[in-house]
Amino acid sequence: LQNEAKMYHSFPEHFKHEYMGYQLVKPCHILQKLYQLVPHFYGYYELDDRTRTLLLMMEDCGSPIDSSSLTQYQK
Repeated sequence: LQNEAKMYHSFPEHFKHEYMGYQLVKPCHILQKLYQLVPHFYGYYELDDRTRTLLLMMEDCGSPIDSSSLTQYQK
């Protein structure tokens, strides 16, 4: 958990912007809106020294993507 916290902390700030613009997706030539790459990271906390209660506080980003249900076009 501590290593994951270091990784989220090391990401550039623009990875966390909610809206990043548009990109032309090839070969389909579709204009696609770009969103943040990683969730907002609020911190890593050790709550209790005796029981080693650890907390990684992050933004709730919704449901994970099930890649097996995506078409080749969607991937």
